[in-house]
Amino acid sequence: MAEKEDPHMSKANLSEEKPAECGLGPVKPRWMRRCADVRCLVAMICVFNFLTSSIHFGYLNGVLTTIERQFGISSYQSGLIKSCKEIGELCIVLFVSYLGGKGHRPVVLGATIFLTGVGMTMLAIPHYLLDLYEYGNNQGNGTLGAGLCPAPINTTVDDPICLAGSGAGSSSDTLIYYMYIGMVLSGFGPSAFTTIGISYMDDHAPKKTSPLYYGIIYACGSAAAALGYVVSSVLLSFFVDFDRVDTASVTINPYDSRWIGAWWLGFLCVGVPLVIVSFPFFCFPKSLPVPPEEEEEEEGHDKTVKEEPRSTDDPGIIKGIFVQGWSLLTNAVYMTMLCASIFTVALLQGFTLYTPKLVEVNFGLTASAASLYTGAICVPGNIAGVLIGGFVTRKWKLRGLQCMTFVIICSILGTSLGALMWLTPCDSSGVADGVLQSCLSRGCACSDNNPIPVCGADGTTYYSACVAGCQGLQLLNGTAFPTYNYTDCECLQSGTWALQGQCSTPCPQWKFILFMASAFCLTFLSGMQISPSYQIYIRSVKVEEKSFALGIRHLVQRLLSNIPAPVYLGAVIDAACTMWQMSCGNSKACWVYDRRQFAYGYLGLMYGLSGGVLVFWVATWVALRYQWKKTKTAKIQTANGIAAPYDTEDDETRL
Repeated sequence: MAEKEDPHMSKANLSEEKPAECGLGPVKPRWMRRCADVRCLVAMICVFNFLTSSIHFGYLNGVLTTIERQFGISSYQSGLIKSCKEIGELCIVLFVSYLGGKGHRPVVLGATIFLTGVGMTMLAIPHYLLDLYEYGNNQGNGTLGAGLCPAPINTTVDDPICLAGSGAGSSSDTLIYYMYIGMVLSGFGPSAFTTIGISYMDDHAPKKTSPLYYGIIYACGSAAAALGYVVSSVLLSFFVDFDRVDTASVTINPYDSRWIGAWWLGFLCVGVPLVIVSFPFFCFPKSLPVPPEEEEEEEGHDKTVKEEPRSTDDPGIIKGIFVQGWSLLTNAVYMTMLCASIFTVALLQGFTLYTPKLVEVNFGLTASAASLYTGAICVPGNIAGVLIGGFVTRKWKLRGLQCMTFVIICSILGTSLGALMWLTPCDSSGVADGVLQSCLSRGCACSDNNPIPVCGADGTTYYSACVAGCQGLQLLNGTAFPTYNYTDCECLQSGTWALQGQCSTPCPQWKFILFMASAFCLTFLSGMQISPSYQIYIRSVKVEEKSFALGIRHLVQRLLSNIPAPVYLGAVIDAACTMWQMSCGNSKACWVYDRRQFAYGYLGLMYGLSGGVLVFWVATWVALRYQWKKTKTAKIQTANGIAAPYDTEDDETRL
């Protein structure tokens, strides 16, 4: 005889009998139930993190110089493009956190990922709206676009498209806003991922497995950054308009200063997949089944406790924010760590964003080669440092003071080895003062609309063959790409010929090797500091303050580091420019830099930020030392039967 079902069956048992369903709206096929698993969620998060990290931490850094030339913008403006991603995160973080706490977290995550994909796609739209790239303007007589010097006229000539008040310059000025808006949207997904994505995963993963999942997600992001550099190197070797012109007719090559690679293709290849990846997140249920491991550990508790966070409609929440805020403000260890993180993040932003450009300018490499070398050296070094730093911290069970001592040692070693970069700046060739530098014996009617640099026999780079006073043109034989030799150049200080492209003073090979070795050591030792410093963050605050403390840290870093750092770093780099691209009388992108001024300005600012980091690391060590002595004294008093000033069991620094 079959047993009757117990009408008083617990809610937990009912939830066990009703499996979680996956699907869109009412469409929830039975076969999709197996996807209602935290492992499927982690797999989708890994795909999302891989795609976004490849752009934000690798690809964008590699193509930034090319974007500057395509749109005719300065490093200051290109830094603003990078900052827009952080602005997008700040704009959405409170909204996403509120919806994530009140509603359906996977749906919110899917919606933000969809917008991120749209934003990534928007970054490629300007390519299709811009006119075909013209690397040789019809200056002077227009022979092969060489810009030769016409009949002597002691003045400059206005370009026809400037007289018309339109042209590529004005259109690119407008289309750059697609880049700004696209980058703002691209920050929505990462913001939701860090606020509700990780919490949703952690709520439904076994406690012992959750750190492993997080490590896998982080590893995917790190690997994607390295791949992003490699992909940028490959795509920049393709001509920007390869999809719209016959590449056989292109007369310049990647070694030409006028070359612009296919910077847009990477954004398109990531944006479309991100839109597709967003849809599986809409299919996840509001709550996933509690893993068996959790059920065993939480025996005797309601299994639905972890399924969904409770609403925080406590009338005392405002007061609680002020109480926790004051507690953090008076926490010396937390505040010094917070100040150190401001300098650390700014340093990281500058290093990852502008190091490929420094390599390109200082060592005379193409943008493609610079991206490849930077990614191949720096990213693996950082990953190795993070892994070893985490292993050391856990192997020897380092505590507060020990962690801080380890961090300071790594910081001093990294700063010392990184100082070898000061030996690597290379000499620069001379640069004529743009269109205004015309020789007295022959003034040429030269247009200032976009440069076509030539290297004169006198070792000076001229804005164009017209500015150099060249009247003849010869096609050199025996070269892999069409190369021109300009003749009868009357404006040179010595010689009468000039070659296509800017002058490049040879740089010793040992300087390049030393720079890359120093960069590897610096990124490796920086990576070793991540795990122990994070441990101090966690241990320096009370348990109930951890989420609030990390949220404040996230907000402050973006306001004071992520957003402004690329902008003021770009301004320092712009100060080293010796030849600006001109368009209708307006300065656009920089074409030639003073190598030494670029390197010393960049490294000087980087070391200024490093000094700030080290100062606050030491301040944290002093605060931890004081806390350690205070705790030790209290324990001795307790052991001797004397009432301690506070309960040592509540010491959250756990020293």
